[in-house]
Amino acid sequence: MFGDVQGARLIEHGGTLSSVVPSIPSASIFNATTYDHARPEALDAALTEAEQAYAETDVKAWGAWIIEGDAEGQRIASRHGMKLDSSPRAMGAELSALDLSADTSNVTEGWDLATAARLNELGYAVQPGIFKPLGDVSQPDGARCFIIEHEGALAGSVVTCPNGEDDCGVFWVATDPVFQGRGIARAGMTAALRQAIADGHRTTTLQ
Repeated sequence: MFGDVQGARLIEHGGTLSSVVPSIPSASIFNATTYDHARPEALDAALTEAEQAYAETDVKAWGAWIIEGDAEGQRIASRHGMKLDSSPRAMGAELSALDLSADTSNVTEGWDLATAARLNELGYAVQPGIFKPLGDVSQPDGARCFIIEHEGALAGSVVTCPNGEDDCGVFWVATDPVFQGRGIARAGMTAALRQAIADGHRTTTLQ
């Protein structure tokens, strides 16, 4: 999704994948390594290679996505000077089992990643402008962006992208703190998942 961000590239190494996004140097969510949890030994070499790539750029923050309970993966990451700084969870559901009755009259679909980037900076209280390079990302096949308004103001965002044929991946769900608690994210999610059903998806995963 971020392949057309300036300077961005992926490093494949023994079943691992490391992303290098120099234009977003302080966000480890974009500069990170994923691996096959059945082969944690591959993580060591992958991190060494990734660290060399980051050292050649201005990247200041990077990380690794460690599967919960993978003690060996945690030990390897620790040897590379990493520490656990968050415990994100992925959630999944059958689309047919979800309540999609919320009012979506304030939701607009259109590829506007620049607005979604600004709303995510606000919603997650990160450094202003940190996600700005993503604003120029062109729309990947099947990806969609939903912007939610409240009384004429830009209030929230939801971005979706297919995971294979059946699953709709949901990303960048954010609400400007000024409008939190008013059903902004629910409206955006409802619109996005209704569209996912129309697009033929059977399940959804929230990343």
